[in-house]
Amino acid sequence: MTKKIAFFTPYFHSNRGNATTTKRIVHGLREAGIDVFVVPYLEERWSDEKEEQLKKCDLYHILHIYRFAKWNMCRELLLDKPYILTNGGTDINYDLANPAQVAEMNQMIQAASAITVFTEDGRSIVQSLFPDKIIKIIPQSVWFEDRNDADVLQLPKGNPIIFLPAGIRAIKDPLYVWKEIKELKKTFQNLQFIIAGIVIEKDLFHEIDKLCKQYDWVHFLEDVPFYQMKQLYEHADITINTSVTEGQSSSIIEAMYNGCPVLVRANEGNLSLVKHEETGFVFTDQQSFFMMATKLLTNKDLTDTISTNGEKYVLEHHSLQKEVGQYIQLYNQFL
Repeated sequence: MTKKIAFFTPYFHSNRGNATTTKRIVHGLREAGIDVFVVPYLEERWSDEKEEQLKKCDLYHILHIYRFAKWNMCRELLLDKPYILTNGGTDINYDLANPAQVAEMNQMIQAASAITVFTEDGRSIVQSLFPDKIIKIIPQSVWFEDRNDADVLQLPKGNPIIFLPAGIRAIKDPLYVWKEIKELKKTFQNLQFIIAGIVIEKDLFHEIDKLCKQYDWVHFLEDVPFYQMKQLYEHADITINTSVTEGQSSSIIEAMYNGCPVLVRANEGNLSLVKHEETGFVFTDQQSFFMMATKLLTNKDLTDTISTNGEKYVLEHHSLQKEVGQYIQLYNQFL
C-alpha cells in the first residue's frame, strides 16, 4: 500500500489518551510503509501548508468524532476523500448519549466510509443509532517508544505501590477508593499511592493536592512523558482503574503488558480487557476493592499467576501488528 493517509487527532503533543492512541497507530502504520500526515486539530493552527499536504492524501482517518465535528464547524474543511471515523471512550459513552450532540455529528457520520470502535459494547451503541453504517471492532494494542535517553523517574521509597494512571477529571473518579487505600495503609505500613496524569479539572486536582500535602505517602506525578510510564508499571505492585466508564483503557493494557497485576472498576471497557480472577481483578464497589487489593498484596502466587496471564493475554490479543493490520485492511476497502 503506497497511498497517503491523513490522521486527524485532537491531541498529539500532550500526554493524553488520544495522543497515546495516535502515536501508537501512526508508528505502526509508518513501520508498515504507509505515508501518514498527522493533523492535531486542537493543538495546531490550520495553515496553507496543511491544506496542501491534505490534497496529497488519499484517505482521512479521524479520531474522536464529536471533537472533530465541533472543530470543523469553524474550519469547514471539505471531507472530499473517503474517511474512517474512530470512536474512543467519551464519544461512545457520553457524546452519543446526547441527542443534541448526535445531531451535530449526524451528517459527518452518515457520510463516513466506515466507523471503528474498540469493543463489542461500543459497536452496539453506534449500531443502535446508525444501523446502516459499516462498523468494525479494532481493539487497542500497546507500544512503548524505545528511547535510550529516557531519564530514570525518581519514585518514592516504600512498597507496596498502588498506581493509578489517569487524567484528573470526574469521569476517571480518581478518589473513588481513597478511603479503602487509606485503610490498606494500616496493614501495609510502607504503602505508597501514586497517581500519574495531566490536570484537566482543577477543582478535582485541588482535592488530590491536599491529600499529597497531608500524607507523605500519597504522590501525584503530573504530565509524565509516555516513554517513562513503563518505569511506573514495572515498579507498581498493583495498577488500578477507577473510571466510571471507559472506551477501552490503554493504561490497563500497558500495565498487563508490563506484567503488573490490574484491579479495575466494573465498566464495559474494563470488562472487555480483564477476565475476573484470571487476567486481573474486577471490583464492583469500594468494599470489593479493599478485599481484592488485600488478596493481591498478600498472596504472591496469585499475583504471579495473574501477572503472567495478563501479559500473555495482551501479547495474544492486543499486538500492534494485529491492530495496524486491521486498519490497513479497512483502508484498502476504500482506496
